[in-house]
Amino acid sequence: MGAFSSRATITTQPNLTGRVLMVTGANRGIGFETAKQLYRMGGTVYLGVRSEENARRAMELIRADVPSSDGQLKMASVGLSTVGKTRESAEAFLKAEDRWTS
Repeated sequence: MGAFSSRATITTQPNLTGRVLMVTGANRGIGFETAKQLYRMGGTVYLGVRSEENARRAMELIRADVPSSDGQLKMASVGLSTVGKTRESAEAFLKAEDRWTS
């Protein structure tokens, strides 16, 4: 196997309490894992997805895997197929949240 672990680990976890973040594609794959880790670190995480049903399912799975967190999970309907839909999604997000972490 060698001297290195094949599994990635984060050795120091910053406290993201009070930070607002959005993860697109958060209902599966790397987006899901990213959202879960940010939630674990206490962030307010918006799951940017096309399907509300998929977002709800992802939120349930994240909460089951991370039962204790100071963070929040929220849903954001995101359309990125055209510039117009992207703009609409961004405007809706900014109306819902007056601050976010870039």
